[in-house]
Amino acid sequence: MLGETHGSNESPELAGRIACADALKGPAVLGLEIPTSEQAAIEEFLASDGGNAAKTRLLSGDFWQTDKDGRASAAMFALIEYIRRLKRRDLPVSIFAFAQRGERRGITRDAALAGSIRKYRLKHLKTRMIVLTGNVHASHAQVLELGESRIVPAGYLLGDLHPTSVLVTYPSGSIWACMPDCGVHQVGSKRWARAKPGFYNKAPMPGYSISYMLPSITASPPAINGER
Repeated sequence: MLGETHGSNESPELAGRIACADALKGPAVLGLEIPTSEQAAIEEFLASDGGNAAKTRLLSGDFWQTDKDGRASAAMFALIEYIRRLKRRDLPVSIFAFAQRGERRGITRDAALAGSIRKYRLKHLKTRMIVLTGNVHASHAQVLELGESRIVPAGYLLGDLHPTSVLVTYPSGSIWACMPDCGVHQVGSKRWARAKPGFYNKAPMPGYSISYMLPSITASPPAINGER
């Protein structure tokens, strides 16, 4: 489980590289925090020639048209296109969407995310799985306190499946996010400015013991903006 900060170019690129490396070893699947209702459209695009008509059909979905928090970024579309190209090279890799639209009655968002991931995992035990999701959701902490909210993360709820959660960290840079206004926002800390890119056996967030430092972080606007 890769715990990212939504809205960058680099996190989806990292997920794509890991998915490619795993697919070279055998069947692999990349889970994306995209509504399950988009699964059929994603599969149609993966089977297409990737041309403008296919791209337009995929991006016409409600998710791409309305979500602006970074999960529907140009970089996320580029990641799906990258997986399509890997499949064209006959690599055994696929995508599954695991987000739920809103909260189902009596079920928190993290419980719903965990339920979707669990259901897929138990049906594909021999498939290497990479999950790209928000850094709160991937945490193994029993409870995270965010302002006045207390969240039981999906990573904790999936503990019996023994996922490895990696916090994706970064130097100073930018993301596209709604905080609350939607646009480019500056992120990062001088504390990480000199850290070299790569894996670390520590993390600056509860629920993680491993982190990956990106070489940079740059904002990726919504895919429907027609730019990256």
